[in-house]
Amino acid sequence: MFVIAAAGTAPLTYQWQKNGVSIPGATLPTYVTPPTRLSDDGSIFIAMVSNSAGSLMSSPAMLTVVAGTARLTANASTLSFGNVVVGSSTPMVVSLTNSGTSVATISSASIPPQGFNSPSALNGSTVAPGQTATLTVVFTPPTAAVFSGTITIVSDAANSPISIPVSGTGVAPTSHSVDLAWNPSPSPDVVGYIVERADQSGGPYTQLTAAPISVPTFIDTTVRAGQTYFYIVIAVDSTGQMSAPSGEASVTIPTP
Repeated sequence: MFVIAAAGTAPLTYQWQKNGVSIPGATLPTYVTPPTRLSDDGSIFIAMVSNSAGSLMSSPAMLTVVAGTARLTANASTLSFGNVVVGSSTPMVVSLTNSGTSVATISSASIPPQGFNSPSALNGSTVAPGQTATLTVVFTPPTAAVFSGTITIVSDAANSPISIPVSGTGVAPTSHSVDLAWNPSPSPDVVGYIVERADQSGGPYTQLTAAPISVPTFIDTTVRAGQTYFYIVIAVDSTGQMSAPSGEASVTIPTP
């Protein structure tokens, strides 16, 4: 803001000039510049004060424009996903706040390629002073192993680039099985047993044993977590005749 103090016979009129050119509407003792650019640095401002006796030019004043500075601050110095089951995904969000005085432009945000990805597209985005941008990082381990790397965010901010170490461990899914055991048939003609399974009580049932098994036990390793299964056993004699099915047994597999 520029201010001129003048004394003389009223009425006094004022006209501000920038680099020798009158500024439209700048006809008060004070003049507030519109938002300035770096190209305005060094501009000369004067005020012409007039009354019925004549006009007088003020001393020149030089405008100095100080460039603003952008500064991006991340809300996390590291990202640790811990243990994540292979094939599943876990997201985390990084917030980037511009604590500076000028707009920050993000040119790139690189994510470690092994196990990590981001649905966010920060490249070319801008963050105004006091505003926040977010980067979502998703960890999807392809194998049971430790994954690590560095997220690098490049911008025109004064503290660029921002580096955030990221890590996560892929763990194998928990395996489940069902151990079945039953009382053997007292008939000497029985030579084996067929085990069948259904996803609902009463069937329909699917045969699990490709051929009759000779022992009264069976381990089902094809079950999935969170599911309930229903089992029956059928005895088979030496001629291939099958007995009526046993009573139904059910089991619910726990979730991981």
